[in-house]
Order: sequence, then C-alpha cells, then structure tokens
Amino acid sequence: MNRPRDPTTRPDSFNALEDARRSKENYNSHTTRAALTNAVKVAFNQNTPRDFQLDVAEALILGLDATVIAGTGSGKTLPWAMPLLLDENKERACLVISPLKALQADHVSCQGARWTPPCADSE
Repeated sequence: MNRPRDPTTRPDSFNALEDARRSKENYNSHTTRAALTNAVKVAFNQNTPRDFQLDVAEALILGLDATVIAGTGSGKTLPWAMPLLLDENKERACLVISPLKALQADHVSCQGARWTPPCADSE
C-alpha cells in the first residue's frame, strides 16, 4: 500500500530534503523525480516507484544521509539503486549489505540494474 506522504510525521526529514533542494544551484526536483520514475519504469518492467522511494533517492542525489524503516517487501532497497539508473551516475556504485540469501539473489537478478553478486556468503 502506498500511503500518502505526511510531512508532519517526519518534519525534520522533509525540511532537510526541502532545504537541500533549495540550496543546490539549478536543481529541479520535479525534473529529477520524473527522470528517476522513468528510469525505474524502463529498468523494472513499468513499475512506478513509491513516493518514499523517490524521496530517499532524491535525498541521496542531493548528498543527504538516509535511513528507511519499513516492512519486509516494501521496497527499501530500490531507493539506493535508483540514482544509479540515471545517465549522469552510470559510473557510480552502491554497496548493499543484506543478511538474507534470498534477498541477495533477488538483487542480483534484477533486470536493468548493474548488480554484482555477493562477494562473501555467511552460513
């Protein structure tokens, strides 16, 4: 379920993102979010990212730190990969550490993303 964003629940987070948007010269949030949405749709079979995923991806692009707390299967990993789908970030990398083998396999098998298989596996 995609819950509506409510800035009153996390005002510091929303304020930090808004401040970062304003402080970056020639930055356009709508253009960035549209590009991210389009990139995700192309890479992941027309799936549309959720608002929280766009918020996190945009925060990362703007150089902010981010933490996502959400339930299993809600799409917490995607925001860290989304910026890498944009042409200007093709040479960058993202390290995702996961304790779950099934989730590691899912990440590696994602179409459209440039995932590298896990380099270490703990039993």
